[in-house]
Amino acid sequence: MAAASLDENSQLQPGQPQLINNNDITNSGGTIACHDVQSIQNSSEEWLLLRVGTLPRNSLGWFRCGVGFYNKKEYTRAIECFEKSVQIDPLNYNAYQIMARACIAVNRKDDAITALKQSVMLDNPSDWL
Repeated sequence: MAAASLDENSQLQPGQPQLINNNDITNSGGTIACHDVQSIQNSSEEWLLLRVGTLPRNSLGWFRCGVGFYNKKEYTRAIECFEKSVQIDPLNYNAYQIMARACIAVNRKDDAITALKQSVMLDNPSDWL
């Protein structure tokens, strides 16, 4: 497979795939290891826009994105998605529950307890019958 390198004269064209050297990417600040490229996309929104080209429009969409990030062990992005899900639908107890698990994974214990309490409060056991 052919590889192309990026330099200061290179221009990214919308819709055009860019080939990148397998070992590094060079920018004005130096070289970034290829495995660190993913960390350049800080937020879940940036990741989704870059990879999918769109963002969810409802609570269920954000919830599903959160579950996807959670399953990939990308807990910070998962938490962002769950937060957006419950912002749209504050009654989404499932989002609070899995958000609590993601918070535990990144050592945000207080946030995990808050999310879990909210999940328990919303998930009324009388609804199970």
